[in-house]
Amino acid sequence: MAKDLSIKLGTFSALSHKNYRLFFFGQALSLIGTWMQSVALSWLTLELTRSPFLLGILSAVQFAPMTFLSVVGGVAADRFPKRYILLITQSFMMVLSGLLTVLTYLNLVSYWHLLLIAFGLGVANSFDMPTRQAFVIDLVGPEDLTNAIALNSTIFNLARLLGPALAGLVLAKYGSATCFFINTLSFLAVLTGLFLMDNLPARRKPSSFSIKEDLKEGFSYLFKQKPLLRAILTVSALSIFAMNFSVLIPILARIDLKLPAEMFGFMMSSFGFGALMGALSMATFSKRLNLDKVIKISAFLMAIFQLAMPLAKKPFPAMVLLFLTGYFTIAFNSGSNSYLQKNVSDAYRGRVMSIYTTVFAGFAPLGSLFAGSVSHYLNASGTFAAGAIIALILILMINFTLGRKP
Repeated sequence: MAKDLSIKLGTFSALSHKNYRLFFFGQALSLIGTWMQSVALSWLTLELTRSPFLLGILSAVQFAPMTFLSVVGGVAADRFPKRYILLITQSFMMVLSGLLTVLTYLNLVSYWHLLLIAFGLGVANSFDMPTRQAFVIDLVGPEDLTNAIALNSTIFNLARLLGPALAGLVLAKYGSATCFFINTLSFLAVLTGLFLMDNLPARRKPSSFSIKEDLKEGFSYLFKQKPLLRAILTVSALSIFAMNFSVLIPILARIDLKLPAEMFGFMMSSFGFGALMGALSMATFSKRLNLDKVIKISAFLMAIFQLAMPLAKKPFPAMVLLFLTGYFTIAFNSGSNSYLQKNVSDAYRGRVMSIYTTVFAGFAPLGSLFAGSVSHYLNASGTFAAGAIIALILILMINFTLGRKP
């Protein structure tokens, strides 16, 4: 019956699965709050410091734990029930968001508070992200996996579209604390969905190996699978040099173009709208795509549109380029995620997806430092272009060195 409903739903076929519906709608509400907090946090940091470099440091601190802990999170996802891990991580992030709300509302917040809270969020995400990546197949099975990943990208980018726009309006009228409070409440949606799930697949018997041996086994597997390794390395190159939007868009809006809070929200939303369209395209054609080609073409076009950013001297052309960049960024992210999950052995899924999380999000501190430092000299548009050039060179080297998929 679920299979027949899946066929009828087409673009939304993964929603034929009850557990995925709970996950989908819970995430949809929670992610809007997450994006509101992200935008408000960037704005508050610039208000407190007026420093692009310190904003880059904050972003680096938030993602730094993922560089070292995501692989441990992958081992945990292979060893323990994924739902319980997610209940713990989501609850912890809700507490941190509540703390940020109180400090900001009482005018007690300082830059060092933001650093500590960002670090705590990074630790939680080190376990949350690889677990969520590996959890999807438990909710839908292999047949609807690509569709589910694309739908996850759809809600993520719908939130990226709505969250910043709402954050801009709320920031202008009520301030940062209200954005943080809305995010705190939004965690209740995903926690409720996790509590209501049932009939989840039995977890794999825990490995008798130590964590160190499990990690070594995971890396050994990946290095023997050249197509998977090529995808991971491509993600790492783009993550460092061509996915620094949380740092560069605020700088572009507030410092380069000198826009008010409302326009900053719309700048972020233009990127999110493009990403949403890219995610819906991936969901619609999920069963007909050549994922290897999707990865290569979208990576190239993502970099090309960023390379053109110095030509945009006004808000509207910048928003058009951000829309196009968003479209191909999400096509690349969904394509690479689906490619890895479709081609990885079940026994290594958590560990390989934790390596993906490490290079996708854990390498972001390097990208944030790159973006924050370079934009100090070149401005945001020049940094977009510089990162795109480096990313293109690295992608060519990766494909030349590892060759074509057999």
